[in-house]
Amino acid sequence: MFYENGKLFYQVPYRNGKQNGWYEQYYENGSVWSKDFRVDGKTIDGNYISLFDNGKINQEGAYKNGHQVGKWISYSNDGKPFKIYIYNKKGELIKLEIWNETKKQWEKTGLY
Repeated sequence: MFYENGKLFYQVPYRNGKQNGWYEQYYENGSVWSKDFRVDGKTIDGNYISLFDNGKINQEGAYKNGHQVGKWISYSNDGKPFKIYIYNKKGELIKLEIWNETKKQWEKTGLY
C-alpha cells in the first residue's frame, strides 16, 4: 500500500491470504509509524511500538493471545510519558493514569 506521493504506507508478508509476519506502517516522510508481529491477520504475542514522525516513541506495550496486556505507555511528542494503561490477561483496561502537567503528578481515572 502506498501514499499518493508513491511512498510506502505499510508492508506485511501474507501467507494463505492472511497477514503473517512483521507489519510495518510508515509516515508519508518514510519514517516508521508502528511495528507489530501478526499471525493470521492478528497481533498475537509480542511487543508493539508506534513512533512519532520524529522517531520518538508514541506508544509501547505488549500483546498476549491477541490482547493488549500489562502496562502500555503513551508519550508526548517530546518523549515524556503522559498516559499509563494497565490491561488484564483478557485485554480489559483495568487502570488508567494521566499525567497532570500543572500539578506535576499522575492522576487516577475512574477505572479503579
